[in-house]
Amino acid sequence: MKTLKSISVIRVTPRKKRGDAAKRVLLVPVVMTLLVGNGCVHFNDESEPSSWPKPISATDTKQFEGIFKNQNANATAYRSGAPITDLFDFIHGRRTTNGMRGTQVEIRASKDGSTLDVRLLDGKGSEIDATDLHRGSDFDLSSGALTLYGPFSGYHSSSGNLGAGVEHHSAKLYVSSTRDLLGIQSSRNAGLLFYFVPMAMGGKDWILWAKVNQEERIQSALKVGKAL
Repeated sequence: MKTLKSISVIRVTPRKKRGDAAKRVLLVPVVMTLLVGNGCVHFNDESEPSSWPKPISATDTKQFEGIFKNQNANATAYRSGAPITDLFDFIHGRRTTNGMRGTQVEIRASKDGSTLDVRLLDGKGSEIDATDLHRGSDFDLSSGALTLYGPFSGYHSSSGNLGAGVEHHSAKLYVSSTRDLLGIQSSRNAGLLFYFVPMAMGGKDWILWAKVNQEERIQSALKVGKAL
């Protein structure tokens, strides 16, 4: 067991302030009880594996441009629950039917950095799906990374037969030192197990997606041509 770390705080829009504030208030008695030693605490927030390329601090959305493999080159083992490991779905914020079919993802930024155009491509380079992300509502560039605001990000309350609590999920995208993409998916959970035992847990998963270089794209196109 690791010592308790601070609960993550996310960007809150005006319409979400009241609900998120109420959920954070629910954390107070749980955290206080844990701090005095009653309850269960477990976090796994290890950094990316040492053999992986390191994240760099991005200052412009254009640094995220390129064509990348949709399937991850590597991922850590379910520290945050069940991480989304396909790049298109990671950016989209949820698993989609098309997300598992695509082989490559193309990312293009607008000149003013306010929009990211994301295209999911098949093995022939044809578009399967696409989405536009808008700065402020779908993402922000801060602290050197893209913070993604998917439908399941932020604070959510939960309850069931085993208890009740509050969950917090977040996703960030970094450019790596090798110009590949590094994703971080984090989760935090605090609540009452069986509505009686205070508990807090969470973790951080790292996902690596390789950038497709020009030579690899040409070779891929040639293979498709021969097959036809």
